Amino acid sequence: DVESKADKANYLRGATWAKLKVKETGKQFLYYSTHLEGYDETVTLSYQVIRNHALKHSGFTKLPVFVSGDFNTRPWSAGYSEFVQTFNDFNDYLGFDDSCTVHGYYPDRVAPNYIIDYVMGDQKYVVPTHYEVLNRQYLGGCISDHRGIYAECYIK
Repeated sequence: DVESKADKANYLRGATWAKLKVKETGKQFLYYSTHLEGYDETVTLSYQVIRNHALKHSGFTKLPVFVSGDFNTRPWSAGYSEFVQTFNDFNDYLGFDDSCTVHGYYPDRVAPNYIIDYVMGDQKYVVPTHYEVLNRQYLGGCISDHRGIYAECYIK
């Protein structure tokens, strides 16, 4: 709700959030789309900001919480470890696909295990059922320097 910058961060980074409802079931949830700065300390601080914001809006207690986007951190990092205390990483939960999630506008670039983009759902309410790195171009080119991720889940 307020623009801010984590201590020691070089840039303003953001998280877009929404309270959404599944039309068929009426279940509501909180969704955060983010682009974090890739230092463990700033990723950890960003986790705390997202977690506290979600708690303020009934996340984790009454509403499921999702977060996805460019975390700019690897699966073995301290910043990632902070997120997976509360969230299931869909990729890890479903068996770990080592497909590269970033290509820098070179769609043929393959760097196994270069994963810095994630889809996560809170451990209390969200059960991941599908995870896929989209390895295709649209309209003859890349719309981002990252590959898309398609995910499905069940909300308890």
